[in-house]
Amino acid sequence: MTDQRQWSRRRWLAAASSTATLALAGCSSSDDGDGTGPGDDASTPAGNDGNGDTSNSDGDTNEQSFEGPVTADGEWPVTHYDAANTRSTTASGPPVAVQERWSAEITGEWADAPLVVGESVYVATDEGSCYAHDLLSGEQRWVHDLSPETIFSLAAGEDRVYIGWGGGITAVTPDNTVTWERSLGEFVLDLLVADGTVYARGQERLFARDVETGDEVWTTTVPDGLSNLAVADGSVFMKDREQFKAYDAGTGDRQWAVEHAGALGDAGVAIADGTAYFMADGNIEARSIDDGALEWRWSDGTAEETVPAVADGVVYAQSLGKGGPYRIDGTTGDNLGTIEVDGYTGHPAVASGTVYFSMFPDLDADTRLYAVDADSLDVRWQTTMTGGTGSTPVVLEDLLLYPRGSGLAVLEPA
Repeated sequence: MTDQRQWSRRRWLAAASSTATLALAGCSSSDDGDGTGPGDDASTPAGNDGNGDTSNSDGDTNEQSFEGPVTADGEWPVTHYDAANTRSTTASGPPVAVQERWSAEITGEWADAPLVVGESVYVATDEGSCYAHDLLSGEQRWVHDLSPETIFSLAAGEDRVYIGWGGGITAVTPDNTVTWERSLGEFVLDLLVADGTVYARGQERLFARDVETGDEVWTTTVPDGLSNLAVADGSVFMKDREQFKAYDAGTGDRQWAVEHAGALGDAGVAIADGTAYFMADGNIEARSIDDGALEWRWSDGTAEETVPAVADGVVYAQSLGKGGPYRIDGTTGDNLGTIEVDGYTGHPAVASGTVYFSMFPDLDADTRLYAVDADSLDVRWQTTMTGGTGSTPVVLEDLLLYPRGSGLAVLEPA
């Protein structure tokens, strides 16, 4: 499973007050043309009638405005935005506080982050269903049912959506036509798409398959355990609990392996400007992607074991416990301080100079979504959300998608 799903289970779903059974209606691999979202009794109609509190209780001011109309521009095709796992997008993001445009309930637990390509939102649950929705209206376009198989991962490209399940990969087109399916004999716990290849993390092997045909490019055995993958500069990067490793993206041959400070979970690495950043023993290590050489190790705090976000030379790491995201200089490892909020924060994402993250002040309080200027650290806006899970906000040009305990909320400028 992705580190986002693992983290939601361990902390947020246990802590959030809204842990009701998730319910997303749908039928087996069929189109739904009734013009509604997933489940007539589980969706908020499109429009500006959401339940978000868009007040700025911290007293900060936001001189920006939004004149509309809302567009479907922007994409988020894999879990951490790109194959390098940066969670940093060039989309502008909502400039003002947001409110609910539409919402949908889901059944089961999130298999992966919601993904956006074109004007479609793709959502998968561990109960074996993958759903496609119209980004602007919330209309359910189709559902692909793989039950009783369990879905573990999801990735999207321009022409196909790739579903990783408890035995292989299924590729479907945006209209839900199966183009290929491959049995791999392992749970497919992570998927990335890069340079015409689908890269998959199994339980003991790495797989590379052609995006169009599903034909084998290579398969490599990795018996020591795997983290989420990253792909950059012709290499596939991963770590286990002791080593950080690189494999040739074209052949699967291992290029090198170095020891790191140790890790308990399967959180992966983020790659930016020739450097890999990842969690090790509660600290952050920065290593060269050429040979794995240590560039610096940050140990000024205790961070949650998740993939850091990297944008404009700054590494953002989620604090373990109360406190805003840590900010670390990507070149030197110097501590740049935290974004000061009094609460437990989720995985940050960065869009065009703004840091987006969720926070709840106490375990029984509603979640707040924050948009903070990356340079001045001024709060641009904040919005209260009911039933938040601490997941990464998916940031598009005008819209923001937020997974919450009871399902998905698509938010627009208020």
